[in-house]
Amino acid sequence: MKKVISMLLCLLLVTALVTSCQPATSTPGESQSESTPEGSQPSSSAQPEKPEVFKVGLMAPMTGDIAYLGEELKKLANFVQEDINANGGVGGVPIEFVPEDDQGTAAGATTAFRKLQSVDKVNAIIGPLFSSCLLSIVNDLNQYKIPTSVGTTANPGI
Repeated sequence: MKKVISMLLCLLLVTALVTSCQPATSTPGESQSESTPEGSQPSSSAQPEKPEVFKVGLMAPMTGDIAYLGEELKKLANFVQEDINANGGVGGVPIEFVPEDDQGTAAGATTAFRKLQSVDKVNAIIGPLFSSCLLSIVNDLNQYKIPTSVGTTANPGI
């Protein structure tokens, strides 16, 4: 039962993260002509370009004694990815979950984060699962301003 509850909470976190990372739209009642001077064309830079795919990194242990946690997260992410994409994606953009093994260690989390940020160029991250892993990357998360959803840390300072 605990596993089912954990998976449901994880699904809720994924949904919240994905929906909160959608680009802003104009406010109700605001037309395009109201937001640009008369006679001028709207700037293409006014609206951020939609990415081809919305990438969400998954940081969890996928090797070692607690690899089952990462494997369950990957299964859930595959289910959610299929469901979201079958229903039009996020704001019309398909979603892709990118799993990365943090080995449940601070050093592993640092390596996983660097790959997700520099190689995979993710838009957001789910995880890591442990406080020590999160604490090892918190400065990088703040520096690169990557939205992150962490639902399982126990450190009261987080």
